[in-house]
Amino acid sequence: MKSFLHWLLQTYLRIKSLSGKEHSKTRIYIFRHDELGDFVLWLGAAKVLREYYSAEKYHITLIVKPSNRQLAELCPYWDEIWDFDQESYLSSRRYRLGMILKLMQADIVINPVLSHYLLIDNLIGYSNAREIVGIDVKYDEICYHSKDKLAAGYLNYTRLVELDLNKHVIDINFDFAAALTGINKQPCPDELSFIPEQKINFTDYFMVIPGAGSSARRWPPENFAAIIDAVLTQRQNFKALICGTGKEFELGEEVKSASEQKDRIINYCGKSNLEELCGLVKNAVFILCNECGPLHVAACFKVPALSITGGGHFGLFHPYPDKLGLNSMAVSVRKECFNCNWHCFRHPEEKTPYPCIEQIKVADVQLAVNELLKTIK
Repeated sequence: MKSFLHWLLQTYLRIKSLSGKEHSKTRIYIFRHDELGDFVLWLGAAKVLREYYSAEKYHITLIVKPSNRQLAELCPYWDEIWDFDQESYLSSRRYRLGMILKLMQADIVINPVLSHYLLIDNLIGYSNAREIVGIDVKYDEICYHSKDKLAAGYLNYTRLVELDLNKHVIDINFDFAAALTGINKQPCPDELSFIPEQKINFTDYFMVIPGAGSSARRWPPENFAAIIDAVLTQRQNFKALICGTGKEFELGEEVKSASEQKDRIINYCGKSNLEELCGLVKNAVFILCNECGPLHVAACFKVPALSITGGGHFGLFHPYPDKLGLNSMAVSVRKECFNCNWHCFRHPEEKTPYPCIEQIKVADVQLAVNELLKTIK
């Protein structure tokens, strides 16, 4: 107990010292506790926030998932980065109190994330900031938890911005930034120009990403293999590069083993960090994937992409609005239950894909790939 109290006192004194150094600047803390795709699609709006909250007058701290830290460190839109590890926050009293003490130094807290979580909303409430701003999300639109939890979390905000949420998330992000800054800019993905050029050891490859946020949102591995074989038959100089996390290596092997052209397939799952993955996306001929983070990285780099897109959030993240002029296609089987927020009442078996994913036919994806290949020399 003594060592813990000593650490607590030292942490408090260190934060007080740091806050004194930054006293001439208004301290803004921005929460982005979501996944890669959401984070990347927000960066264009983050640039607007940095333009308004200039480094001369404001010190911006980004609070981000550890998995996105490497990309965040390359980005010039903030002055400081903190990791927020939810598991550590829940399991470690020291970590939790340290985060709360740091957050208490905020003047302004901004939560631009659509999916409100009570844990995050309550953490934000500890800040004592004069301004705590978030997006007003109704239960039946995007949220995953009950109205009561949503209402309880909202008590921690001084301002909730009402937006038209029947738009693509890029539009929503820019609308929120405009509500805070008064700066109205044409919504578009960030170009990720701050990511250094990568040395790529592959040429003439298309990237295949068979993973997704959950196993239920994955198109079957054998279906990906069928499309890979068809592309490799049409384009003799192409190679297929399967990418994903280290945990998805076996999934990559499933795709490869189902293919008839294994010698032209490279399973690269788990062999690249986030910065390298972005470089691989940028230099790919095109991307074939489920709806996932690298799909949105491809949009930033204007790399052609084709996504197997289910109905849970159809139109919120993908497909993109035509006005963006992106060569990104979505293959879907439209159903009356689309935009269910992945609360699927037709999905009794956890280990199988959602029906709106499983019922997408190989032949339909092949037709879309053929159209995509017409745009590629």
